[in-house]
Amino acid sequence: MPLARDWTGKIYGTNNGGVYLSIEDRSDQSVVGHLNINDEQCGVSIYKVSGTFNGSEVHLSGEPVKLPEGIEAGSMHAKGILTAQGGVDGTWSTVFGSAGTFWLVPHGHSTQPDGSPDQLFTARKDWGPIEITRDDIVAVAELIQKDFNNPVVVTVTGETEVSCYLERFKGLELAEQRARIVKIRGADPERDGINRVVQVEFGPQMNFAFAQSTNEAWARGKKEMLAQHLKKFERNYATYIKRLGLGTNQLLHSATLVVLPALPDWSQRAFLVVIVMSIALALAAFDRHIMRFASIWIADKPNLAFGRSFISWVVNVFGMIVAALAAAAIGGWLP
Repeated sequence: MPLARDWTGKIYGTNNGGVYLSIEDRSDQSVVGHLNINDEQCGVSIYKVSGTFNGSEVHLSGEPVKLPEGIEAGSMHAKGILTAQGGVDGTWSTVFGSAGTFWLVPHGHSTQPDGSPDQLFTARKDWGPIEITRDDIVAVAELIQKDFNNPVVVTVTGETEVSCYLERFKGLELAEQRARIVKIRGADPERDGINRVVQVEFGPQMNFAFAQSTNEAWARGKKEMLAQHLKKFERNYATYIKRLGLGTNQLLHSATLVVLPALPDWSQRAFLVVIVMSIALALAAFDRHIMRFASIWIADKPNLAFGRSFISWVVNVFGMIVAALAAAAIGGWLP
């Protein structure tokens, strides 16, 4: 996926100011264009730039074609990486020793004549535990791309974080089998500097998607579309049954409250509480660390004889049986 044609941003370092990058040729991985720099002290300079973009990194070199009177400048070089928000962050330098950092964001022009929007609408959908493969990630990103002109950005976080456009992600070689976090984001200028955004994020703490726009119907519609498409990736583990709002841990605690009054001695009650709490914590740890709240397979997913939800249920039912036997033994109700 090529770079957007128009970019705006800032440079910092030995020189500071605003920048405008116009990409005029985007054939294959090469880019050619003009860079306008409005230096806070020296004024406006224009560079003819060319370079490469491989889907996640951009390299540009440039020569000055127009400079303020009395100002000398030499060739420059800039290197940046694509961010999860669709912008570019990086560093720049010149042959004269000037250097610093920069950021760029894709720029669009609103065609709507009215003023700034009165409201910004956000529609959000949350999921429980999910399991998703690389092919699924590509399918979700392609679904989002249908609604945006700017390329969708995919960010994968494992031991390191990589952000790249969708087309680059399809052929990206990653050494890790699983990722901790994946983000899929699409954004287009909507009006007066405000972007309409769709983002899907899966991770160890939460799995969600949101759509944001000045158009409430658009935001709601995209949220419902994602809700229907991503529902198939959700998994019900025994310690987290979303439809019921509870899991085996709640059942264990409820059963303990029923049994406790039947035990005559306080030490027996305390012993039972310790056993049940230990079992409940062990079951929760099993689902959290073994099953994971988000199982994100970047490499080939291993074939298991049984599904992960089935394994979760077997282990949790076994834990509940152990808790029941422990209660019966403490109460002296075993034959």
